[in-house]
Amino acid sequence: MKSQRYAVITSRTRSVTRLGWKSPSTAETFCGICMRGVISPELGAVCSSCGGEVLRTFEVFDGGQPLRPAQRSASPTAFSVEQPGWAVSS
Repeated sequence: MKSQRYAVITSRTRSVTRLGWKSPSTAETFCGICMRGVISPELGAVCSSCGGEVLRTFEVFDGGQPLRPAQRSASPTAFSVEQPGWAVSS
């Protein structure tokens, strides 16, 4: 299976987070912060142009199946959501 690795990059101050982009002609990954520095899609890699850092990576495989909602089972899964002053469960 063919796959492509992508990188999520954060700025030096961690105020901006963006996805790196791959050049279709060279297959190099470029920094999503400054849009010009070549960066390795590996955790902790740093852009030499702006100092952006790879925060996380993920891989996309060709030929995968689309995500579908899980089928309902006889016993539904219980969950709860809490917000200040509210408690909801089912």
